[in-house]
Amino acid sequence: MSEVHLPAVNTPQFEWMRNHMPAHPMPVPPIYNPDLIAKAVLYIAHHPKGEKCGLEVQQ
Repeated sequence: MSEVHLPAVNTPQFEWMRNHMPAHPMPVPPIYNPDLIAKAVLYIAHHPKGEKCGLEVQQ
């Protein structure tokens, strides 16, 4: 079993929700491409480890 903590991802999550804030909400930078996140999750799924490990994400 693996646990993935996602960073800010460039998705439409802030576009479709109702907003009553004075400014348009956005994720906190750095904002990553969803394809990069998908590749990282796929790598973790195919390379399980029994210890805590980190995967460096580059833009």
